[in-house]
Amino acid sequence: MSISSVSSTSTNTALTGSNNSLKQLEAQEAKIQQQIQEESTSRDDAKTKQQKVQLLQNQIEMIQMQIQQIQQNQAAGTGQNSIAKQQTATATVNSSNTVNANNKGIDVLA
Repeated sequence: MSISSVSSTSTNTALTGSNNSLKQLEAQEAKIQQQIQEESTSRDDAKTKQQKVQLLQNQIEMIQMQIQQIQQNQAAGTGQNSIAKQQTATATVNSSNTVNANNKGIDVLA
Protein backbone atom coordinates (compact mmCIF):
# COMPACT_ATOMS: atom_id res chain seq x y z
CA MET A 1 0.00 0.00 0.00
CA SER A 2 1.39 3.35 -0.98
CA ILE A 3 0.11 6.71 0.18
CA SER A 4 1.17 9.81 -1.70
CA SER A 5 0.82 13.35 -0.53
CA VAL A 6 -1.51 15.45 -2.62
CA SER A 7 -1.13 18.50 -0.39
CA SER A 8 2.64 18.40 -0.70
CA THR A 9 2.43 18.46 -4.49
CA SER A 10 -0.12 21.26 -4.57
CA THR A 11 1.94 23.30 -2.11
CA ASN A 12 5.06 22.92 -4.25
CA THR A 13 3.09 23.99 -7.34
CA ALA A 14 1.72 27.02 -5.49
CA LEU A 15 5.21 28.00 -4.33
CA THR A 16 6.56 27.75 -7.86
CA GLY A 17 3.74 29.99 -9.08
CA SER A 18 4.47 32.41 -6.26
CA ASN A 19 8.14 32.55 -7.24
CA ASN A 20 7.14 33.48 -10.78
CA SER A 21 4.77 36.14 -9.46
CA LEU A 22 7.53 37.51 -7.24
CA LYS A 23 9.89 37.82 -10.18
CA GLN A 24 7.22 39.59 -12.24
CA LEU A 25 6.42 41.99 -9.42
CA GLU A 26 10.08 42.75 -8.82
CA ALA A 27 10.58 43.42 -12.54
CA GLN A 28 7.53 45.69 -12.52
CA GLU A 29 8.91 47.54 -9.50
CA ALA A 30 12.24 48.05 -11.27
CA LYS A 31 10.46 49.49 -14.31
CA ILE A 32 8.55 51.93 -12.15
CA GLN A 33 11.78 52.96 -10.40
CA GLN A 34 13.20 53.66 -13.83
CA GLN A 35 10.14 55.75 -14.70
CA ILE A 36 10.67 57.78 -11.54
CA GLN A 37 14.28 58.43 -12.59
CA GLU A 38 13.14 59.44 -16.06
CA GLU A 39 10.49 61.75 -14.64
CA SER A 40 13.03 63.52 -12.47
CA THR A 41 14.91 64.55 -15.63
CA SER A 42 11.82 65.29 -17.72
CA ARG A 43 10.83 68.74 -18.93
CA ASP A 44 7.62 68.72 -16.91
CA ASP A 45 7.05 71.53 -14.44
CA ALA A 46 7.72 70.84 -10.77
CA LYS A 47 4.05 70.28 -9.85
CA THR A 48 3.51 67.79 -12.68
CA LYS A 49 6.73 65.95 -11.80
CA GLN A 50 5.66 65.73 -8.17
CA GLN A 51 2.24 64.35 -9.11
CA LYS A 52 3.67 61.77 -11.50
CA VAL A 53 6.34 60.67 -9.05
CA GLN A 54 3.74 60.38 -6.28
CA LEU A 55 1.57 58.14 -8.47
CA LEU A 56 4.55 55.99 -9.36
CA GLN A 57 5.58 55.73 -5.70
CA ASN A 58 2.03 54.65 -4.83
CA GLN A 59 2.31 51.90 -7.43
CA ILE A 60 5.61 50.77 -5.91
CA GLU A 61 4.02 50.64 -2.46
CA MET A 62 1.23 48.44 -3.82
CA ILE A 63 3.74 46.14 -5.49
CA GLN A 64 5.81 45.92 -2.30
CA MET A 65 2.69 44.96 -0.34
CA GLN A 66 1.93 42.24 -2.89
CA ILE A 67 5.52 40.98 -2.65
CA GLN A 68 5.31 40.92 1.13
CA GLN A 69 2.02 39.00 1.00
CA ILE A 70 3.48 36.41 -1.37
CA GLN A 71 6.53 35.99 0.84
CA GLN A 72 4.33 35.51 3.90
CA ASN A 73 2.24 32.97 2.00
CA GLN A 74 5.40 31.17 0.94
CA ALA A 75 6.64 31.04 4.52
CA ALA A 76 3.30 29.62 5.64
CA GLY A 77 3.26 27.22 2.68
CA THR A 78 6.75 25.99 3.43
CA GLY A 79 5.67 25.15 6.96
CA GLN A 80 2.60 23.34 5.65
CA ASN A 81 4.75 21.54 3.11
CA SER A 82 7.04 20.25 5.87
CA ILE A 83 4.06 19.05 7.89
CA ALA A 84 2.59 17.35 4.81
CA LYS A 85 5.91 15.57 4.15
CA GLN A 86 6.10 14.42 7.77
CA GLN A 87 2.54 13.14 7.64
CA THR A 88 3.24 11.36 4.36
CA ALA A 89 6.36 9.73 5.78
CA THR A 90 4.44 8.60 8.86
CA ALA A 91 1.57 7.27 6.76
CA THR A 92 3.97 5.44 4.47
CA VAL A 93 5.81 3.85 7.41
CA ASN A 94 2.52 2.86 9.04
CA SER A 95 1.12 1.39 5.82
CA SER A 96 4.39 -0.47 5.13
CA ASN A 97 4.37 -1.95 8.62
CA THR A 98 0.78 -3.02 8.17
CA VAL A 99 1.48 -4.65 4.80
CA ASN A 100 4.61 -6.39 6.12
CA ALA A 101 2.81 -7.66 9.19
CA ASN A 102 -0.15 -8.88 7.13
CA ASN A 103 2.19 -10.72 4.75
CA LYS A 104 3.63 -12.58 7.72
CA GLY A 105 0.17 -13.62 8.87
CA ILE A 106 0.21 -11.29 11.87
CA ASP A 107 -2.97 -9.45 12.74
CA VAL A 108 -2.40 -5.75 13.16
CA LEU A 109 -4.78 -3.51 15.02
CA ALA A 110 -4.87 -0.05 13.56
